[in-house]
Amino acid sequence: MSKTTHWGIIAPGGIAQQFAIGLTAVEGASLYSVAGRSIDKAQAFAEKHNAEKYYDDYQAFLADDKLDAIYIATPHPFHKEFAMMCLEAGKAVLCEKPIAMNESELSEMIECAKQNNVFFMEAVWTRFLPATVKIRQLLADKVIGEITRLTADFAFNASKEIRRLYEPELGGGALLDVGIYPVNYATMILGNTPKQILSTAYLGETGVDERASIILDYGNGVMANLYCGITTFAKNEAVIYGEKGVITVHDFWQSQKLRISYFDEREDEVIELPHAQNGYCYEAQEVMSLLAENKKESEIMSLEDSMAVMQIMDKLRADWGLKYPME
Repeated sequence: MSKTTHWGIIAPGGIAQQFAIGLTAVEGASLYSVAGRSIDKAQAFAEKHNAEKYYDDYQAFLADDKLDAIYIATPHPFHKEFAMMCLEAGKAVLCEKPIAMNESELSEMIECAKQNNVFFMEAVWTRFLPATVKIRQLLADKVIGEITRLTADFAFNASKEIRRLYEPELGGGALLDVGIYPVNYATMILGNTPKQILSTAYLGETGVDERASIILDYGNGVMANLYCGITTFAKNEAVIYGEKGVITVHDFWQSQKLRISYFDEREDEVIELPHAQNGYCYEAQEVMSLLAENKKESEIMSLEDSMAVMQIMDKLRADWGLKYPME
């Protein structure tokens, strides 16, 4: 009989709702407990998603020996505090992206995970989706030959009333919220170490980046052209260009469909890979599989990968003169 993994969630908000729904599609997963600042919200979330326990006391939440893994869904600036609290308590941590505010924070978090010998991973669900797994396979098989270029856009027009997107105190701006997806996608496909990082950004009246264009130059003419925004729309697709053809990934951050177009006479191939439940199940499954093997990090979304993305984003913000109040 396989062991049940008892999950806990910190911060029962919107994305935590999606993760809880995703867990229902994972064999052996159980949403066991929920912790938040409001006991009423924690209780309502627990009752809605059939969690056994709920807390507004984080230490009591962490003291439960039955709790195996924790999903952290707080706003960005609180990731470090809660991740280190969980890691120091010996609990495996899946922390929502961005895993930290900057390289300095992430360095402390990684050191904490290593000192306590505990599993730690950034929750970039895109890397674990069936469509993304298929793309990595297609690229490894050289279906479109050597890669020459990548483009990826992620932008939407957000209401000014969504405070977390526009307030510097909450780590607002396009880059940390949606820009991280194109950057992460580029590093997954082209590598963690671009030779040159170029960009331009529009900082709005609150001082956060509302739109940005980014070029990651990998040398030998291979580049990633990326765009992100919270005050404009984009197609939100990624296009991978190769010597023999192109792979277009529709809604790449949550993709369920891709198209292969060839430069010769072959017809386009369309591949549809729908999500189980809402797609959040795959990152949870990765954590559970690795815990069963007593591993401390993922090879698909390694801590080195998270650090590389964070260093790129730090460089971008430095170039834009964007510094958050807590830094």
